[in-house]
Amino acid sequence: MAASEIEILKNIRTSAVRSRDSTTNATNTIDYAHHEVHGGNAYASHYTEIDVDTGEVVRVRFETANTAKWPHILMSAITTLSSRAIFIEETTLQHVAANAITAYNRNRNSANTSGMTICHTPIDNSSSSSGETVEVILEQQTWGTAGKGTSPGFGGTVRGSSEWILKPNTAYLVEVVSLADNNIITVSLDWYEHTNK
Repeated sequence: MAASEIEILKNIRTSAVRSRDSTTNATNTIDYAHHEVHGGNAYASHYTEIDVDTGEVVRVRFETANTAKWPHILMSAITTLSSRAIFIEETTLQHVAANAITAYNRNRNSANTSGMTICHTPIDNSSSSSGETVEVILEQQTWGTAGKGTSPGFGGTVRGSSEWILKPNTAYLVEVVSLADNNIITVSLDWYEHTNK
């Protein structure tokens, strides 16, 4: 065996050792979503309102970029009291720049930025829109008993069963209606942006 071949084998062995758990000798792997965090293509944003009374609504609107990078998103709405949440595609509510919500890159060492625009409390400016847009309710859920603690809440954190792959250049809305007084409502978005192959 030539010296160069021996060197290649040493490098392969060193690489294999680095990818093994020192206790169990199991191969170390990360799932694809975690890979996107390391690559600087994963983002998160959150919005919370406190003292939300019966019938009051918390809305978070987000619009995807008109690119080939598709957001793969997990959404959740967590409340302290009974609530109803709806996830809408093609919302007619409009972005409000003054209410923008920051999308944080989950790899804090990356300078990448998300293509989504996000805001809370969007406005209804439908009189100025051209053409008919039909809102599509993709998911809805009610939880808790009025006045009592809750929740698994809305959405989920298990990517395989809760992830949505969003269309480009499309506006979405998470709307949470409080069914009790003095509610605290948090809407969280967690996504990565991936070009489909």
